[in-house]
Formats: sequence, C-alpha cells, structure tokens
Amino acid sequence: MWKRKHPTVLVAGAGPIGMTAAISLLRQGIDFEIVDKASGPCKHSKACMLSPETMEFLNDLGILDQVLAKSIRLHAVQLFDGGSRLANLSLGELPSPFPFIASIPQMDLEEILLECIEQSGKKIRWNHRIASVQRLQEGLCIEVDRIGKHMMGYAVMHEEKLVDATLQYFPKVLLAADGFHSLIRRLEKIEYEQVGEDFGSVLFEVRRNPREDHVLKLGFSNEGCSAYVPLPHGVGRFGFTSTYVEEFSADRDKSHPIYDEDLEKFPELSESHFNHMVEQRLPSQLGKIKEITWRASVPFGVRLSESIWNQGIFFLGDAARSGFPIGAKSLNLGLPEAGAVVTALTSYLETGDDTELVNVADDIRMEWEDLSSLVYFASDRFTQSKDNGVDPNIILQASPLTGKDLEYVANRLSQVMRIDFLVTN
Repeated sequence: MWKRKHPTVLVAGAGPIGMTAAISLLRQGIDFEIVDKASGPCKHSKACMLSPETMEFLNDLGILDQVLAKSIRLHAVQLFDGGSRLANLSLGELPSPFPFIASIPQMDLEEILLECIEQSGKKIRWNHRIASVQRLQEGLCIEVDRIGKHMMGYAVMHEEKLVDATLQYFPKVLLAADGFHSLIRRLEKIEYEQVGEDFGSVLFEVRRNPREDHVLKLGFSNEGCSAYVPLPHGVGRFGFTSTYVEEFSADRDKSHPIYDEDLEKFPELSESHFNHMVEQRLPSQLGKIKEITWRASVPFGVRLSESIWNQGIFFLGDAARSGFPIGAKSLNLGLPEAGAVVTALTSYLETGDDTELVNVADDIRMEWEDLSSLVYFASDRFTQSKDNGVDPNIILQASPLTGKDLEYVANRLSQVMRIDFLVTN
C-alpha cells in the first residue's frame, strides 16, 4: 500500500536531537513530518546532563522551565585522580545566566519534547523506518516502511516485525538524526571517518540512600574515565569507559533487564565488576547503593561524517559525529546545532541559496575536529607532570560543557593544575 506525503521537511529520528529540530521547525512555521524506527521514546537516563549553553538554547525555544522542573542542579564538578581528590570546580561563575549543569534523565527530557510536539497537533510516526532515498529535480523522494508487529508460530508463539505499508515522502529537505549507525548515511554511502580512538561505555543506574551534594564527580585513572551523576528521586548514574565493549546490550526504546545468561556475553555488567569499578575509579562518598536498576554496555567511536550537508540531506547529532559519552558532549552540542540548522534552513527554503547551511555544517565539523584533536583515551593519555598525572584535555572532554563555558573551565584548570594544555573555543 502506498501513500504519498509532501511535507517541506522530513525528520528521521525522534531522539532528543530530532525532536528538538522538529520543535524548531514548529517555531519557524515550517511544515514537517517526523519518523522513527523505534516503538517509542527512550526509557532510561542515558545522556542526562545539560550544559549552560544548551539551557540558554532551550530557554530561547521556550521549554527550559519544564526541563528544570524535572532536573536537579549540579553546582560543582569534583575531579579525582584514582581515589584521591584532585580539584573542586565551582560552576557559579560560569559566563551564563544558568551557571550550573541540569541533571535530567533522557526519558524525562524526551517526554517534555514529545509533549511539545503533540500539543501542536503533530504526531511522531513510531515504527517507521527509512527504506530508500532518491533525489528529484525539485527535492527528494523517500520511501518509508511502516513496521507492524505480528505473532508467529504454533508450539511457541513469538513476535516478528514485518512491513505493513510503504509511504512515499516528497520533502525538500531531509534532516537525518538517526544516530551513530545512521541508515541514511549508509544509504548515501557516506564515510564515517574515525577521528579518535574506539572505546566503550558501561552504564549503571542505581537507587541509593542519597547524600545529595549536587556535584558531578569525574574520576580519572589508568583504567579509564568515570563519572557519577546524581539524578532526581534518589537515583544515580555511573558511567565508565572501557576498551572491550563490542556491541550494544540494550535497545534504545526497551527496558532491558540483565539475566545470568546475558552476563556470559557482557561480563562487564556484573555486580561484582560494577563494585570493582566503583572502588577503583570513584571515591566512596556516594551514600549507600541499594540496587542496580538498569545497566547497559555501549560501544562508541570518535567519528565524523565525511559529509554533513549533502544535496538536500543534513546530518544531525550522532549521525554527523559521535564520541565522548561520559559528559554527554554530543547531546550538548547537538541540541543547539539543531536550532542553528533550522534557522539556516529557513533562508534556504526562501531563497534556494544553501550558503548558511554550508556554514553551519562547517562549524559543526570544525568544532568536532577541535574536540577530537585533544588526547583522548590513548595509551599515553596521562601526562607525567610534577603536579599530578591527569591530562586536563581529558577533563575537558569528559565534562558536558561547551563553548565559552568550556573555555572558562579550561582557564580555571590551568590555575588549579598549573600546567599548560589546549583550550578549545
């Protein structure tokens, strides 16, 4: 069954970046449709920190009050070298009207974004997957498969996903926000260039008796980089870098418990390994951990798309570049970038001149190249200085801060650590 649709813009991917792009399109009065192959929004904390610059953008978008109502505010970053406290960086003097980090589970952020879209009368088409992309003289022809669930089998029933229908979209622009493994990027045969070392991230969400200090804790050791992020309602999120994570242990849209048989495949997710990492990498002043409520093993690579704007297709978020998961750096760059792309897109739709879109794509590329040029998770990642062994470049990459706030912290680190290092703009 074929249905033909003619939105001005098609957004592929309904994560935070794709939904933010959709809201920006709403604000600009641009007609759009948004599709996602998942069955619904995220169900976990995942990327859970928002930088001051990101909050400035969300304030301009008109949704910051809702975000802060579901967040807790982190007013300082504590740095640890192994188990020893290295420095405490207060965020109160950041050059921003929001001098703190907002800690909010990604599922709550997506719920706010989704509600904003639905209040406008728009609906996200979940269970819809891009099948093909063709260029026409006046725009694009994109085939999208609608995926339905069907019960199969006789002795043992199981569920399979089959194509129920195929829709044809004829937009002028496709915003591809479909993640690290972007199907659109692969359909376009665009290289995803490696600009840093591959690694993995092991995530644990826990319930605990909180000694809530509203502080982000970042740990650095020979085993890697680690973070503890307090979340609302007595929940905390641990993140640890790892060199041996090879595949995802959980889907984006599913609450996936870990069973004993899973631990044979993902031994890094065992409770004993979690306890070891907490003991070795982060200090013990975290309150009593009651239980692990969710855990995931996620491979990452520091990547940059060979093309970000390409003949009607603009790649956003992890579809354009990926890496640095500990500090949610990609999220905090990607949300404002989505707004900048839509602003440039408005000019393109009016005049046919894509100069502004080219400039935004160049800015995205240059900023990511600057960040990825810092030493990151390499074997020589720690400098042998007389003061300490932690390379401050890694501290910059592990924080959620961007732009002028990142530069401010870089300057503060130079005072605290008394060693020279690269400052990114």
